[in-house]
Amino acid sequence: MRALVLLSLLSMPSWASETNLHKDVCPNVTEDARLLLNSMQTLLDGLRQEPECQSLADKLAVVNRVVTSGKWKEVKDQLTPGTSVSLEGDDVEALSALANEAAYALTDSIALLSGSSSHCLPAKDKPTFLGTLSGVTREVSGVVGSVTGPYGQAVSLVGSLLSGAISGVDKLFKQNKLYNFQNPSEELLFMNQFCAFTQAQQDISDFLQLETKVEDLRGMEQNYLTNSKIKDLVENCPECNAYKLAWDAKEQSDRIIEDIIADAKIVDVSLNANQRSTFTRCAEIQRAIYSTDSDLNRFVNLLKNYKNPLMSANDQSLITEVTAAVSSLNEIFPPYKDCIKMDNQALSIKFNDFIRDDILALNNTIFAQQMTGFQRQANRRYRDPNGDYIATSLERVKWARREREKISRKINEPNYQMSKQLVIEQRRVLRQRLLSRLMPHYLKHRFRNNQRHIHRFMADFQSFKRNELRFFNGKLETSMTDLTQLTTTLRARPELARYFVSSYDQVFNDSQVIVLEVANNRRYCDYLLYSRSMVPENRVICDKRSEDMKDAMVEFAGFDADLTSILTFDKWAEENLDIQSTYVRDYADRIRAWTERGDSRWEVLD
Repeated sequence: MRALVLLSLLSMPSWASETNLHKDVCPNVTEDARLLLNSMQTLLDGLRQEPECQSLADKLAVVNRVVTSGKWKEVKDQLTPGTSVSLEGDDVEALSALANEAAYALTDSIALLSGSSSHCLPAKDKPTFLGTLSGVTREVSGVVGSVTGPYGQAVSLVGSLLSGAISGVDKLFKQNKLYNFQNPSEELLFMNQFCAFTQAQQDISDFLQLETKVEDLRGMEQNYLTNSKIKDLVENCPECNAYKLAWDAKEQSDRIIEDIIADAKIVDVSLNANQRSTFTRCAEIQRAIYSTDSDLNRFVNLLKNYKNPLMSANDQSLITEVTAAVSSLNEIFPPYKDCIKMDNQALSIKFNDFIRDDILALNNTIFAQQMTGFQRQANRRYRDPNGDYIATSLERVKWARREREKISRKINEPNYQMSKQLVIEQRRVLRQRLLSRLMPHYLKHRFRNNQRHIHRFMADFQSFKRNELRFFNGKLETSMTDLTQLTTTLRARPELARYFVSSYDQVFNDSQVIVLEVANNRRYCDYLLYSRSMVPENRVICDKRSEDMKDAMVEFAGFDADLTSILTFDKWAEENLDIQSTYVRDYADRIRAWTERGDSRWEVLD
C-alpha cells in the first residue's frame, strides 16, 4: 500500500485537467450526513418548550421522519460517490413525495427561525443548529440530485425550494460575511451549503424549463406507445397482448376510481361507531345510482365492455356478478327525496362499505392481478423476459403521462411566472454568494495550506535524511551520502533494516498527506467544472494556483531519486524482511549460545 501511494506521488498527473473530472467532492452519502441526521432529535430537544415554538418543532419532526424513513434509506444505500440511480414506477412517486415533503418542511423551518420562532433557539446553539440544518439540506439535495426516474428525468422539482433553504441558512448564520475557514465547523457549514446548491442545480434548471419538459414527456410517451417492439409483442405474443388490454382497462379504471374517491366523503369514514353514526350518503347515493353518467356507472360500463381472450372464467364470473349487483342497487337504495325522509344511517353505512370494499377493491382484484399473471406467463413462455419488457415500458408511459399532467398543472398556476423570476433571482444571488465570493476565498485557503505542507514536508524530509544517515553511518561504520547506498547496504543487514522501516513510517505518513491534499485541491477545481459551477473568479484562481503548485512540485521532484530508492527498498522489505529477520534471530541465538560456552570469537550485536 505504501509503495502505491508513493508511486502516485511520483507520477502526479497534470493539474486541473478538464478531461478527467472528479465527481466526488460532494458525495451523495457520507458519514457526516448520517451523523447530522442522528442529531436531528437533538435539535428538537434543544428548542425552548414554549407554545409558539411548537410549529418549528413540528416542521423539524417532518424532516426527521422523511430522512429516516425506510424508502429514503433504501435509496441512499444504493448511492456511492460519483454514481446515480434510476428508479421506476411507484419508487419514483414515493421518493418524489418524500423529497417534496422534506424540502417544504426545511423551507418552512428556516422561515420560522427568521421570524416568529427566532427566540426558540438559544443563541449559543445557533451555529450547531444551522450547521445541522444545512447538512440535512445537503442530504436531501444529494439524494434527489443523484436519482432519476424513467428517461433520466428528475424525480422531483424541489431545487427551487432548496435554494431558498440554502439562502436562508446563510443569512441566518453569516449575514453576508465571509466564513472563517480556519474554524472546522464553519468550513463544514460552507461545504454543506456549496454542495447542496450544486447538487440542486438540475432540479432548478428543470423548474425553469417546465414548458420544454412537458413537450419532452409528451414525445417520450408517444415514442413508447408507438415503439416497434411493443407493437410486435402485442401482435405476436398473446400474453403480452392480454397484458396490454388489462393495462389499458386499468388506466381508464384508475381515472374513474380517482373521481369516485374525490366524491365528498364517499370512502372517508372512520371505523369508530360514534363517527359512523353521524354521516349521511343520500346525495352520494343519488349521484352514483340515479345519474346515468355517474362515476359508478362509468366503472360498470367499463367492466361490461372489457374483453380479454386470456381472462379466466373466475374473473369473468366476478365481473358478471358485480355488474348485475350494481344494476339492482336502486332496489336497495332509494332516490334522494325518499332517502332524506328515512333514518338513513344504516343505508349510508351499507352504501359506503359497498363502494369502498367492493367497487374500489375490484380495480385491483381484476386488472392488477391479471397483469401480474400475464407478465409471468410471458416471461416463462419465451426465451426473453417479454412480460417484464412490456410491463416496464407501459409503466414508463404511465409515469410520463402523470408527470406531464402534474407539470402542466404547475405551469397553469397563477403565480408560476412569478415563481420562476424568484428562482432565477435566488440562483443569481446564491451563485454570487457561494461561487463568486466564498469559493475563491476557500480555494485560496486550501492552496495556501497545501503549499505550506509541501514546503514543511521537504524540510522534514531533508532532516530525516541527515539524521538517519548519520545514525546508520555509525551503526554500519561506513560512509554514505545518499539513501540509495543506504538501502542497498541495508538489504544485507535486516536487523537494522527493521529500524529503518520503523523510522521511515513517519516519512510515508507525511508524504501521504501531501498526496491527498494535492488530489483534493485538484478535485475542487475539477468539481466546479463538472457541476457547471465554474465562474471567472474561480477559474483565475485555479489556473494561477495550478502554476504555483507546479512550481512547488518541480522543487519536490528534486527528491525523486531518494523517494524512488525508498520505494524500491520498501517493496523489497515487504516481501523479504520477515523472512530475513527470522534468519537473523536464529543466527543471533546460535551466537549467544556459543558465547555462553566461552567462544570469545563471537560478539553479540548491540
